[in-house]
Amino acid sequence: MALWITSGEGDERGNVFLVNSGEKLRHVSTLERWTEARRISLMRNEIRLLPEEPRCPNLQTLLLNHNGHLLEEIPGGFFQFMPSLRVLDLSWTVIRVLPPEIGSLVELRYLDLSLTPLESLPMEVRNLTKLRQLRLEYTSFLKSIPREAVSSLERLQSLNIYGSNYEFRAGGEGGGSDGVIDHEGRQLCLKDLEDGMWNLTELGISITWMTHEDLKAVLNSQRLSASIRFLQLQQVRLSSVDLGFMKALRILEISDSTDLEELVFNTNQLSELEELELGELPRATISWKDGYTTAAIFKNLQKLQLPCIEMLGLTGCSRIEEVIVVEEVTVDNVDYQNDSFFPKLKRIWLEDLPNLRSICRHPLLLPSLEEVAVINCPELKKLPFGFSTAKNIQEIYAEQEWWNGLEWEHEDVRSKFTPYFRPR
Repeated sequence: MALWITSGEGDERGNVFLVNSGEKLRHVSTLERWTEARRISLMRNEIRLLPEEPRCPNLQTLLLNHNGHLLEEIPGGFFQFMPSLRVLDLSWTVIRVLPPEIGSLVELRYLDLSLTPLESLPMEVRNLTKLRQLRLEYTSFLKSIPREAVSSLERLQSLNIYGSNYEFRAGGEGGGSDGVIDHEGRQLCLKDLEDGMWNLTELGISITWMTHEDLKAVLNSQRLSASIRFLQLQQVRLSSVDLGFMKALRILEISDSTDLEELVFNTNQLSELEELELGELPRATISWKDGYTTAAIFKNLQKLQLPCIEMLGLTGCSRIEEVIVVEEVTVDNVDYQNDSFFPKLKRIWLEDLPNLRSICRHPLLLPSLEEVAVINCPELKKLPFGFSTAKNIQEIYAEQEWWNGLEWEHEDVRSKFTPYFRPR
């Protein structure tokens, strides 16, 4: 059954919302009501087919996201009569192709295509000149983003292609993931973002197999560094990566980089970081702008502010010996509400770290921690838990033999956390 919400505020016709969320619908019903609706939500259903040419003169928001693996196609005429549409969410569907008629949505401000098998961004997107946000995260089949489709979006403020298959080039004749000029023309490259799109303040990108010179140019670009919020680096060919310019990172993943020997941070640049994943970096150490080099991830924690980080993952980093270096703190003397040592950290994943000896030498409050996984870390003998720490823990996932050999500050602490242990 559709939920209708009618508001008298606004113009004389009021605002009509049509909500059919989470009802396992397989087809669109009450189509006659679409002509009146300002906002329609059909999210979290099982819709397979959309109507051919719905008449929606007043529609401003359309949510079709989370329609499982069923919504594969958008009819060619579906968007033709939605002249007022401003928000369109097609994420978590299995749509591979957008019809050219997407270009008729000239009032669109927000377009979400993340987590879809989309293969190419159509050229007609260039007509969406009022677009503010374009989301393409985790589009694992995306090969083509024509430069012409994006360069005309002069009002674009947020472009997120993090976790996508699209392979950026630094400049020149950059291609798609095949490294050639696409049949739709020259492909979007990082130089296009640097030289144009002056309103862009939030950028998410994935970089794989970029040449030594090109990657250095990207990392040293003050304009790109200032806007990058989400960064994924894979198969880095540099021996040293300096991330010091990137002061607003929220998600950082670096993986599969056997040549990488040094990661360089500023001590004050991690204040907005929400997720940090380092994987398969067998030679890497961490350096800080003050000249301190360490086999730890976070050194001198008192000087670091990490109020936002929610996930920390380390995999295959054989030189890492310690995750957190902090002078001894007494948990009883730390204000639980104002504690700055990872107040939002929910998940820790540690795997294949042969030299890891310590997460932290002293107990940490970790008030939001829910999950810890420790796999193949034979030298790690102790968790940073005390009787008053990790009060929201839900699961500790590890090998039984490792768990049996753990050292605890008191038997009562072991008893407290044993119910949450899940053997691997």
